[in-house]
Formats: sequence, C-alpha cells, structure tokens
Amino acid sequence: MEPINLLRYLMTRCKTRKVLSPYLEKDIHRLHDKPKFLLPVGGKVFDISSDLKDAPDVIRLPFNEFFMEYPSFIHKDDLEYITGSAATIPLKYKDVEQIPYTSLVLVKQLEGVFELRLVTLFQGDGNGDNEIWQIPSFSATVNNAVDRNPKESEVGLLIDYDATSPEFLASDAYVTYVKFPDTFEKLFKFIYIEPIFAVLELVVALGCKNVTHQELTPRRLNKSAKKRGALPFDSYRVLSVVTNGKAEKIVATNGAGGDRHSPREHMRRGHIRTCASGVKTWVQPTVVNAGIGSVLNKDYKIK
Repeated sequence: MEPINLLRYLMTRCKTRKVLSPYLEKDIHRLHDKPKFLLPVGGKVFDISSDLKDAPDVIRLPFNEFFMEYPSFIHKDDLEYITGSAATIPLKYKDVEQIPYTSLVLVKQLEGVFELRLVTLFQGDGNGDNEIWQIPSFSATVNNAVDRNPKESEVGLLIDYDATSPEFLASDAYVTYVKFPDTFEKLFKFIYIEPIFAVLELVVALGCKNVTHQELTPRRLNKSAKKRGALPFDSYRVLSVVTNGKAEKIVATNGAGGDRHSPREHMRRGHIRTCASGVKTWVQPTVVNAGIGSVLNKDYKIK
C-alpha cells in the first residue's frame, strides 16, 4: 500500500473545500514546517508489547512538535461504526472487507503530557469525490510517565481528552459525550489507540543505540505543477537501523515470523535486544536457515 503525502494533499484540498475546523487548520499551518515522520503500515515500527515493557519510564518525544504519517487498514464494519452509516463508505470499497486509509498525526509536547491531533483520509475515486475525512473534534492527551503497575485490563498510560475545549463543545461528538458517555469513551479509545502506540513505538525505536532517522529528499514539482501553483512536496524522515556501518531503512514486516528451534527456513521478526549494560539495540528482521528444508510461515499477533 503506497502512502500519499497527506499533509500536502490536505492543504491543497483546503483551498477548494472546507475540510478542517478552524482549530485544526490553525494547527496544520503552524506545524507545517516541523519534522515529519513516514512510518510503516499501521504506524508499526515493530510490535511493542501491550505491557509497555520496552518503553522508558518517562516518554521523551524526539521533538517538541512533529507530524507522523502512515497508511493502514480498517474493517468495513469498524468504518461503519465510526461514520455511523454504510452509505458513507467509498463506493469502490463496497465489496472489500479491509479498507485502506492514511493517517496524519500531529504530536505536541505539553507540560507533563503530549497531545495528539488526528486526521484520517479514506480516499474515494481519486478525484476528491466520495472521500471520507475522519477529523475528530477532540484530541488525546497522554501522560509522559508510564505506569508499571496498571489495572489488569488497562495499558500503563493515562489517556484523556479535553471536554471543555471550544471545538469539542461545538461538535456533534459533544452530544454523544453527554447523552452516551460509555459509547463516546469506546469511540475515543478506538480512534486514538493506534496513533498513540505509533508514537510509543517511534520513541522506543529511537531509544535504540543503532537507530537513527534520515530525511528523505522531497520530490520536485514539474513545470506544469509549478505553473498551476501547486504546493511543493514535503520532506519526510524515516527510521534507519545501522548494521555493519550502513544505515538501512526500517520497513514493515507485518507479522511473518518463526520458531527459533525450527530447522525450516523462516523469517525472524525485528526486535529490541537489551545488552547487559542496559543499552538497547534494534535487531533487523532476518531469514533464518535460508535454503534449508521447507519454508515455515507464521504470523505474530498481539492480543
């Protein structure tokens, strides 16, 4: 799934169509020149464990303000749950169960917490028609300190939202918040759990000694694009792992792994290795026992 430059696309669409609230549009323009990270599918650099054992006690963001962009998929039933109607699903995905989308996440460090704002695009026919823009009128705030002894059913993070913000008070979501608080809580966590874990995985990855980030050279506009006044392309940063003195991009593996005791050929997923000194390093995915016997395909899933 090829990601689009959602930030650029978003700002272009704003010229011809009212897509954003005044609050989010102000944030977009203010943060436009901040660092931007292009992440693998689902924002997953690797599968961080739900107990956050790999996360530091205090979450330290790589920048006080930055963007993240990544492609992902959602089941059509979940999309109906978010939009409230099957009629709003783009027509070209009518008979598709897993519908692709792109997320843009604005991350900002505040006092003791970091804030996330989210914009999600489900593309329609490619011409700007039949699109779904999922732009929650509420942001998420996450406490920088990780709770190592959370309740059994919760992750070790204090996640909240501002129920008094002018944007939220004027939105339809506020009506749901007042009339159906339990439904709103489920919707809030459903929308923000993926981008929150994407931030955590980015932080944990950058905490590895051999992981850095590189800035991609932005594409150049052609003559016709310049003539019609198109916006320039943004530059994005990607995570790279240094192995044997060379920096290689961290790519999405989407699961595939294997049993370390199996003599068959299998893919060992990327993971964090903690040395005796406490230094953490990132170990790239690798093929184990290449060419030996049959091939073992196994998917890892977080439950």
